[in-house]
Amino acid sequence: MINTGFLQQLELKINELLQHNKKQQATIQQLNTEIEVMKRQLTEAHVNLVELQKKYDNLLIAQTIVKAEKDDIKRAKAKLTRLLETIDRCIGQLNA
Repeated sequence: MINTGFLQQLELKINELLQHNKKQQATIQQLNTEIEVMKRQLTEAHVNLVELQKKYDNLLIAQTIVKAEKDDIKRAKAKLTRLLETIDRCIGQLNA
């Protein structure tokens, strides 16, 4: 015959395993929820990164345009200075 003490211990161990299993299932569910939240955060961060990259690229283009405009302004000023010098020389020759 089977010892009733053995059956009680077996039942106790089975109950402990079932409780442990429930805890593990709850932990798994919690971790899966955290994973989903982190996936959403990662997706949002990626979208934000793409937007920031586009803005940065646009900024680089704008800086290039501004630099080109500044160079054009410098060249125009230099040309005006040369023209004024030429005009001054001409006036000087006329007065001589």
